[in-house]
Amino acid sequence: MKLFRRLLCLGALLAAALAHAEGPEVDFNQRYRFPLSLGVEYQSLSPFAAYGAQYNIFDLAATARWPLPKLPVLQPLARIGIMRFDSQDPAEPLKWDHTHYYGGLGLVYAYRFAKNFEVGAEALGGLSEAVFPDLAPDGEARGSANLFAEAGARIALNPSFNLNIEVHPSVKYLRSLSPLDSFDGFIFGIGFSAGFRLGTDPDLATGAIRSLRFFEPVR
Repeated sequence: MKLFRRLLCLGALLAAALAHAEGPEVDFNQRYRFPLSLGVEYQSLSPFAAYGAQYNIFDLAATARWPLPKLPVLQPLARIGIMRFDSQDPAEPLKWDHTHYYGGLGLVYAYRFAKNFEVGAEALGGLSEAVFPDLAPDGEARGSANLFAEAGARIALNPSFNLNIEVHPSVKYLRSLSPLDSFDGFIFGIGFSAGFRLGTDPDLATGAIRSLRFFEPVR
């Protein structure tokens, strides 16, 4: 009985020592860093203020992120995409329909607190061109340049080293550079994204073995 208790105590001490050695010392951000991530995202958008009619609004974008080598929690990003505003006004269902074609640059802070989970925040800004195909009576499309800014949070699941799935709540702000400023203001969005991360999983045997050297036996 005493031997059994001693073995239990020894096992508990070993478990505590391993947890202390492996848990706090593991830097998941460094261990699972990647050189580049390419992703696509869909967001459903809702304006904070009324536009005078109901709109269905969505954002579809492609994003590239590249973590800083010495500080992988900081990840510059580039994004291009479209924001589609589809009017539900029964009187003029097409007149105010328009699409923003935009591009922006920003920075993501992504903290990986476990192998398969990370949380973060981001901020970016850029320019867009809103195209109104049915606004003018002559039938020609009209354009309006805009500034935009965005801030948001990210909650990520990483099923594997190369696959990243995120939930992305955010707030956008649009500011027209033309007299057409009816759509200026804040827009809330909730989105889902999937990304492919380049690189090799360090947990794989091929990732752990960097090189092999063969030597002639000494005689």
